[in-house]
Amino acid sequence: MQSLITRVAARHIRMAADPVGKKVYLNRDQAEYFDFPYYGGVGYKAVVAADTILRSNRHGYDQEHLDVLKPLGGRTVVMTHDGYGWYTITDVI
Repeated sequence: MQSLITRVAARHIRMAADPVGKKVYLNRDQAEYFDFPYYGGVGYKAVVAADTILRSNRHGYDQEHLDVLKPLGGRTVVMTHDGYGWYTITDVI
């Protein structure tokens, strides 16, 4: 039987790795490639695979983005556009 400490630690690890609420930046080239808004369209709902986002940035991503997106592999991320290329992950399916 799992101890309370083990259960709390496991829950904390899952929460720390949870990508929901994390920000993802798409540059103008990526936004155009995906036909997503870059400037306007605040609130736009974007749906794309995490690994596709990573491959689409020819300059690569910083470690913070890699830490969020890479573990998701080919899973689909649902994001809401915040403006100027910034999106917030709202779900992973």
